[in-house]
Amino acid sequence: FRLFIPMLRRPGHSVQVKVRPLLVLAAVIIFGYLLVVDVFLAGSGDEHEHEGPNSLMSERERRHGGHVDTVVGGDDGATNTQHVHEDSEKLKAKTMEKVGQVEKHVQRLRAKVEQLDKDTAAARKQLLEQQIKTDKLTHLIDEEQEQIHRFRDKVDHAHAGRDKLVNKLKNDRKFIDFKEKVLRQGKKKLGEVKPKAVVEDQSLSKSEITRLEDESFKKNAFNEYRSRQIPLDRDIPDVRHSMCKRKDYSRDLPQATVIICFVNEAWSTLFRTVWSVINRTPQHLLKEILLVDDASDADWLGENLVREVEDNLPDFVRLVTSSERLGLIRARLLGAKHASADYMVFLDSHCEANIGWMEPLLDWMVEDKTRVVTPIIDRIDKHSMRYSGGPSSSRGTFHWTLDFTWEMPPPTSDATAPIMSPTMAGGLFGINRDYFYEVGSYDTGMDGWGGENLEMSFRIWQCGGSLNIIPCSHVGHIFRDTHPYTIPNSTINETFLRNSIRLAEVWMDEYVDVFYDIKPSARNVNYGDVSDRLELKKQLNCKPFQWYLDNVTKGKFIPTKETIKHKGQIKNPLNLCFDKGAGGLSYQCHPKGLYSISQAWWFTTYNEIRYVWDMCLMGTSSGAVTLTGCGAVSRHWSFDAEKQQLKWHDKCVSLDHKGAKLMPCDGSTSQQLSFTGVMNA
Repeated sequence: FRLFIPMLRRPGHSVQVKVRPLLVLAAVIIFGYLLVVDVFLAGSGDEHEHEGPNSLMSERERRHGGHVDTVVGGDDGATNTQHVHEDSEKLKAKTMEKVGQVEKHVQRLRAKVEQLDKDTAAARKQLLEQQIKTDKLTHLIDEEQEQIHRFRDKVDHAHAGRDKLVNKLKNDRKFIDFKEKVLRQGKKKLGEVKPKAVVEDQSLSKSEITRLEDESFKKNAFNEYRSRQIPLDRDIPDVRHSMCKRKDYSRDLPQATVIICFVNEAWSTLFRTVWSVINRTPQHLLKEILLVDDASDADWLGENLVREVEDNLPDFVRLVTSSERLGLIRARLLGAKHASADYMVFLDSHCEANIGWMEPLLDWMVEDKTRVVTPIIDRIDKHSMRYSGGPSSSRGTFHWTLDFTWEMPPPTSDATAPIMSPTMAGGLFGINRDYFYEVGSYDTGMDGWGGENLEMSFRIWQCGGSLNIIPCSHVGHIFRDTHPYTIPNSTINETFLRNSIRLAEVWMDEYVDVFYDIKPSARNVNYGDVSDRLELKKQLNCKPFQWYLDNVTKGKFIPTKETIKHKGQIKNPLNLCFDKGAGGLSYQCHPKGLYSISQAWWFTTYNEIRYVWDMCLMGTSSGAVTLTGCGAVSRHWSFDAEKQQLKWHDKCVSLDHKGAKLMPCDGSTSQQLSFTGVMNA
């Protein structure tokens, strides 16, 4: 019993409350049983103080081995019977006494158990009340802490707003001072370094002016002489659609870093680009302008450039200089490394940002960081420097030679809606800085420039992003026919081909064979290791190129065995071939080893003669053969390989040194045309 009492007095420690009544009952039963046994053992001990059964025998019984006849009757028998009866009564009395004692103990135990239950219930009630009070107090403390946190947030927000306002006021003051400085120095001559002729000399003759223009054109691939006569912050026409002019954008848009990479860029076009961004970008959206100098060695830059940025431009214009030539791709990576805003906008160094150009780009990107955007690219004439553009836009696509090209987008009723673009030109685009790195930035195995725009376009689409042209954003660009700079240790054509092979091997899957079929020489080019880009493709769980063709460039012609009847050069015994780049479309056939695509043609199952740049030959009523867009009107060709006749309706093509023309079929040598079956590129 003493073993159970501590357990009964310590509820919740060694014994759970639910099983305590059972333990009490068990204790009572065991205690009662022990008392009864003790009573019987005590009674037996009072009558016979012996140690075992043999001591109960008389001397006579022991002598007869325990077998003595029982004598019935007599005084001794009566006396023994009486003694037994008395002993039985005494034993019964003692037993009842013990039972009474047990019952009293049980009652006392029950009373103690009831008291313990009452104490436990009271303690439980008290504990519950205390827990409720504790919970209320905890809730009050949590509310107080939440109020403290909210108050601290408000204080921090107020401090941040104050700091932001102070900085804005400082920047506004600096910008106003800067503008006043601009006005004092004169807009037209602000910051102009005078390499040679800056202001047109009225005494110059037209021939001398023409000579200067030609010299500057050869040096820069545009009329830089004319560009120098134009103010760096000239006004340009607002060519946006009227619906764009009525659009409102949130003032809470994020800031952007504008990155302008250049090498030996003409002073006038470089700083006209910078000034257009400064003047036509809301200040609260422009975090910084980074001018990335890719190791320029032009005498008009260098220290002149450093002084111009430090002395005549706002503090948010910063110069980042590379000590060695990087090429466009790596120069942009250098610029991205120094960018501090959440969004980056890359521009070429011969652009002019138009009115309201930045807001539409940020407005579309901020909704989804995987959205990559480009503005409508207006044209700055490379001869006259005249700015021209309009509200309509083409969208980017590609040729199977992996050259970038434009196409008309599907019609839309909303002139402000973003235009899904399969590819981008690559010189002007905006992207979230984090997403830029998440999706693989640039292929650092590429050199110079070329091909990186298609590689990024394919990668963005196939890996879950999107690419859109924003029609309310306009930026002018000088489109040059050639490039006035060189690629270190290579040529532009070589790096472009190598870059194209890398993107084809990584992103085009089985369609890489289409590219190699057009350019067989590419199979022999060492394009380096692309294993890291293939691993990136796997990690990003990118879709196959077939998905891109089915969903992004729907309806694009795919040259396969099912769609191509004949291919290669179209030549006659005079060794003349159809040539896309020649006047009259006729030129001497390129020999093997002269890698060019200008004489690469397909005769398709649609009865069209298709150039590899998605253009088709078509005959005219005057007998001329022209190169035009492909469609129903260009599908009237037939080819008889046995007769070597190429016909437009019922007229045969005749190819001579003057060009291609339609003639009555006479079997002459100039009309004996055939497909070589092999592209010579």
